[in-house]
Amino acid sequence: MMNQSSRHDSLPHLLSVSEVAEILRLSPRTVRRLIGDGRLSVVRFGRAVRIRPEALTALMDGKTL
Repeated sequence: MMNQSSRHDSLPHLLSVSEVAEILRLSPRTVRRLIGDGRLSVVRFGRAVRIRPEALTALMDGKTL
């Protein structure tokens, strides 16, 4: 039987807009513009917006995901 933490360890970590802004040293508003322009893909849960790490890597590499 798998315990609670083992199940969560296999899930990808999703980043918030503020976390991405901190990583890129940008304002959260600029990150939201990147999302709005379609240059940064997101996962939406209701009103919550999260960014997959691979989408952030693709943005930094100049690729689209």
